[in-house]
Amino acid sequence: MLLSDQTLNITPPPHLIFGVNAIRHLPEQIKLLGRTRALIVTDAGLVRAGLAQKVQAVLSEAKIESLNFEGVQPNPTIDNITAGSACLSGLDLDQIVVVALGGGSSMDTAKGIALHATNGGEVVNLDYRVSLPFPALPIIAIPTTAGTGSEQNSYGVITNPHTQRRFYVGNDSAQPKVAILDPELTIKLPPAATAATGMDVLSHALESLASRNANPYADAINLEVIHKVTHWLPLAYADGTQLEARAQMLLASSMVALAYRSGTGMGLAHAIGHALGGRLNVAHGMALSIVLGDVIRFNLAANALPYARAAWAMGVADPARSAIENAEAAAATVDGLAQVVGMKRPLASLGVTSDVIDLLVTDALEDVVLYNNPIQPTAEQVRAIIVKNC
Repeated sequence: MLLSDQTLNITPPPHLIFGVNAIRHLPEQIKLLGRTRALIVTDAGLVRAGLAQKVQAVLSEAKIESLNFEGVQPNPTIDNITAGSACLSGLDLDQIVVVALGGGSSMDTAKGIALHATNGGEVVNLDYRVSLPFPALPIIAIPTTAGTGSEQNSYGVITNPHTQRRFYVGNDSAQPKVAILDPELTIKLPPAATAATGMDVLSHALESLASRNANPYADAINLEVIHKVTHWLPLAYADGTQLEARAQMLLASSMVALAYRSGTGMGLAHAIGHALGGRLNVAHGMALSIVLGDVIRFNLAANALPYARAAWAMGVADPARSAIENAEAAAATVDGLAQVVGMKRPLASLGVTSDVIDLLVTDALEDVVLYNNPIQPTAEQVRAIIVKNC
């Protein structure tokens, strides 16, 4: 598509603070928001790792009160949101800031809590398509994984355990006001989580690059992110204390969110990934790692060029080869990287059986992100990708 035929609507990102020990800026940012008390939304693992206590200590030194909600699950549910919102019962909401500490799960949960605290009611009514009467409490995001880029957007993926389906809570007001990216906070991330979140970053860049709504602004970011991930993820996975690898991955994670926020969105890999997470609680990054290579192979029949460009960013392209051949090299590189970081395994080992495949196919086809995919797949085509990876 010609650029002169496109309209880009790029909303301002949050105030981004990046650097080693950037966490020291948290108190001043809370005060700039006019708040005096923080609800830290995190998970039990980060409490055990001492990161939640580190944030509390920074706040305490600045005489800012804080309380913890550590009930975030890897695939957050509506119950996580109501429980977190209940922590604020009886408090002056005008003095509260929600501090999301963790990966995408913590940030998604924090957005739901920030909206539920002011609007109340059923969590399912916080769906991003619903007009809400009251804005969310202000959010400051502190990612401890290099994965989702959720600090850059205004919605969260939440599981409804009653339907075993995922939906999006969201509202413009739920975009974090500030994002603090401190590479030191990612040092303790275990190898498996490093791999899963890193592959999520790569999937964001590849699906955004191949989107039917791709644009030059997003392309430039996506290609740099693809280059960063293919080089730095194996190093961060092999040695989590390597600060430069952690810094490169954390910045890549946040950068790619700027790309997909420009309107490119995600595609088929994310649709299948959401289905696997909703039905079987499969970790998001692992689900993406398993199917992403075959999604590329399916999509390149419609448009191989984006994936050929990705191959150049990965360093695996050959000028003597065709665009399709270079695109296939990109798919092979994705599979190889997933294998190296331990994310490539049969879906059957994660609970996918013949009796659930039809449900997964239906869920994937009904996911809103599928609109952005360069090809609209049939049920049989989605089933073929799932079955191949069982």
